[in-house]
Amino acid sequence: MTEIVLNAIITIGVIAYSVSASLIAIDHRVDMFGVMVLAAITSFGGGMTRDLLLGNLPPLLFRDPFYYILAGISVTTALIVFWIARFLQEKFVAREKLIDQITNIFDAVALGVFATTGAKTVMDFADHAFLTNGFLVITLGTLTAVGGGMIRDVMIREVPFVLRKRVYAVAAILGASAYYLLVRLGAFETAALIVGCVLCTALRLCATAFKWNFPRALP
Repeated sequence: MTEIVLNAIITIGVIAYSVSASLIAIDHRVDMFGVMVLAAITSFGGGMTRDLLLGNLPPLLFRDPFYYILAGISVTTALIVFWIARFLQEKFVAREKLIDQITNIFDAVALGVFATTGAKTVMDFADHAFLTNGFLVITLGTLTAVGGGMIRDVMIREVPFVLRKRVYAVAAILGASAYYLLVRLGAFETAALIVGCVLCTALRLCATAFKWNFPRALP
């Protein structure tokens, strides 16, 4: 797979997570700086945690020039969403349900992107040393996808979304697993990435549309 294709996929994920995180931050009445911070944390927090656990130090965010560009894109996206919301305050508040649906769509796309690209990063680390360790690849791929959102939710004093609603982590596990298995079976990386992204995103959107949740002990 070419570097251009991979970078394009990751960029889409960063934009999608930045949009969804910004909308969530705005809904919690966070100021402009807070919106930028939460967008960046959601976009890069999972990947940084993955790199720390792998011993891939310093994390890619601090040593790959492409990630400097991604950080700028994340902050710029957050600012655009912030100012749109500020200029359209009444419409923004009145259409809260529509905004929530938009947030879920962007979030689902980003979840699929980072679950699969996170798994790829693990498999590529140390010259495929972890290629046969499926548990590690899938776990850290999932962490890449959900880790930033968990940090964001803790910062805004919410129970992390992944622990309470819409089979969130299961979708990320499915995406990372599909990518890992397809690559191990000899599929092209680009095809594996696309299939993993689509499966993860589709499950996440279906869970939202049909309100699929795991059972709780208490109502």
